[in-house]
Amino acid sequence: MGWLTGQTNDALIPEVCADPLWWREVFLLVVTEQRSFAMSYIDDLMDFGGIHQPEAVRHRLSVLAGLGLIELGLTGWQSRDFAGKREAIRMGIVDLIENRGGLNVAERAEAGRVLGRIGDPRPGIGLTEAGLPDIDWVSIPGGTVALEEDAGTFPVEPFHLARYPITNAQFQAFIDAPDGYGNPAWWEGLDADPDSSTTPGWDEPNHPRETVSWFEAMAFCAWLSERLGFEIRLPTEWEWQQAACSGKPEFDYPWGSEYRSEYRSGYANIDETAGDAGPHYLGRTTAVGIYPQGNSLQSVSDLSGNVWEWCLNEYKTPSNTQSGGTEARVVRGGCWVFGRGLARASCRHSLGPGGRGHGVGFRVCCLSAIPITGSLKH
Repeated sequence: MGWLTGQTNDALIPEVCADPLWWREVFLLVVTEQRSFAMSYIDDLMDFGGIHQPEAVRHRLSVLAGLGLIELGLTGWQSRDFAGKREAIRMGIVDLIENRGGLNVAERAEAGRVLGRIGDPRPGIGLTEAGLPDIDWVSIPGGTVALEEDAGTFPVEPFHLARYPITNAQFQAFIDAPDGYGNPAWWEGLDADPDSSTTPGWDEPNHPRETVSWFEAMAFCAWLSERLGFEIRLPTEWEWQQAACSGKPEFDYPWGSEYRSEYRSGYANIDETAGDAGPHYLGRTTAVGIYPQGNSLQSVSDLSGNVWEWCLNEYKTPSNTQSGGTEARVVRGGCWVFGRGLARASCRHSLGPGGRGHGVGFRVCCLSAIPITGSLKH
């Protein structure tokens, strides 16, 4: 039926496909007001907006279809009749996110939020079939790293680093596990006890978990190490810097040699308006991996901006990587709150190990051989 006329020759979908931005509110209103026909509207939207549409239009239509599912409360829809179409919507949004030139920063951020609500299928963001965090390991080359502030020079052996910061979905698995967050065994050696986690500022499953203390990050690593059967830990700051400069000491940011000593607008989730680095300031975290143009040469995401990342060692005495004590620990990478200077690969910053904030998260690393049960990327 037509959206206004009641005719079988629908007039809405061609209009929406011609200009998704102009017609999006009308489309979503029709979806919510005519629920009995809503699925056919979404189905027609994806069919009409197929490969013959310009790429930007296809991407916007995928996001709009995803918003339709959210409006209908069908984010976990598993109907045999619609599973294929839902998968097409998800993969259309993934294509947008992985496309370095796809749409503007605000639209990409919205696409990430929508994908988080309807199920982000990308490796390394959610959970395994066993209900454990799915870590997408990336090989990082060895080298030698000189820390700023004359804090020392350290050798780095080759290691594996998580492609993304730990997400809300992954940290929540630790909280919800019967033997997880509240188990004193994971806090052994730390000058803290399991208390209660803090509700994050944003709960999209594919966003980095923030408001996490160093103690909580260490307990998470102990839990996941036991569950996966090999040691997982926080990276030292020299390991982190080796990854963030793509193994190239002359890089100020993770991206390639053409832009190695300058910040590029739209390459990271920071406050670009601070210091006149660009026009973008989203004022919150974004889904991990939505800035592929800002990846390192090894394709590690979000090493500049989004959230600060805890490192293993103390700030004042970098060589101290022991778990005991309450001295300030290193955080790296900057976050959505701050400007480009703090997002540099070599910039050192500190926070007390019990500190939490809406811009503080973490990612994990490992040195040992990884059982090939998931995906190990080079």
